Amino acid sequence: MRWPVAEERRTVTVLFVDIVGSTRLVDRLDPEDVRALQRAYFGGVARVLRRWNGAVEKYVGDAVMALFGARRADGWDAYRAVRAGLEIQRVLDGLRLAPGLRVRVGVATGEAVVDLATDHDGGHGVASGAVVTLAARLQEHAPPGGVALCPATHRAVAGLIAQRPVPAVTVAGKTLPVDVWHATGTERPRPPRHGGALLGRRRELAVAREHLAGRRAGAASAGCCCSARPAAGAAACCGNWCGPPAR
Repeated sequence: MRWPVAEERRTVTVLFVDIVGSTRLVDRLDPEDVRALQRAYFGGVARVLRRWNGAVEKYVGDAVMALFGARRADGWDAYRAVRAGLEIQRVLDGLRLAPGLRVRVGVATGEAVVDLATDHDGGHGVASGAVVTLAARLQEHAPPGGVALCPATHRAVAGLIAQRPVPAVTVAGKTLPVDVWHATGTERPRPPRHGGALLGRRRELAVAREHLAGRRAGAASAGCCCSARPAAGAAACCGNWCGPPAR
């Protein structure tokens, strides 16, 4: 008997991070030092990813591939991925694991087939699709210490993450050059992306805002839960009373 596989096509954000010139770096070190370096590097990257709700999809040599929004999406997955990429750069710089150690980060957003039955952070393949390859290729075109974004990720975080455009790059397998942006830091958030009026939801928004104001003031108040079928507007509803996630 063949059991059905729990797979779905979903919009996800893929982050790919790799060490610049890792071969030259490890050639200068003893095997024990290489192992200690890798342990600290992988541990530092994984901690940042978890803080931003990312999940390690797999390890490829010295590279780490992570997914955002594979199992649970809320409209802020691309934002979290880019913030994670920027924080990875800061954390690794602060750890000073080895002289000259730098990493590149690529972030791409798009559709992928996601295996919902596979445990995340287990190093197993979870997502398949062109977006996975694009994230890896963008990483190759990022500057050392930089974070490169695809057009879809750029649009998702516009106004929330400071960016600068760079010349389009040729990516293997793509017919046309791909536009690229480099993330340079965080900006002051603009009004939520889902800022349009929600027809027929005035009462629900009023109740949610009342509870949220009470929680922020320290009053005892019940929590709010906003749930709906996919694409029904739960993220838009939440975006009308919440800003971008702090983590």
